[in-house]
Amino acid sequence: HAIAEPGDLVAVLQPDRVGNTVTTSILRGGEPRQIQVTVGERPSRG
Repeated sequence: HAIAEPGDLVAVLQPDRVGNTVTTSILRGGEPRQIQVTVGERPSRG
C-alpha cells in the first residue's frame, strides 16, 4: 500500500497490535529499503 498521508499509515497498521514489529518498504534517496517498525499506541487527541 502506498502511503500518501498519515491517515493511510494508521489504516495499514491498525490491524496490528501495539508492540508488534512489522516489516515495511520505504524509499530513501530513491533507493528501496526494508525496515522494521514497532507498532506503538496512537496518541490521544487533546
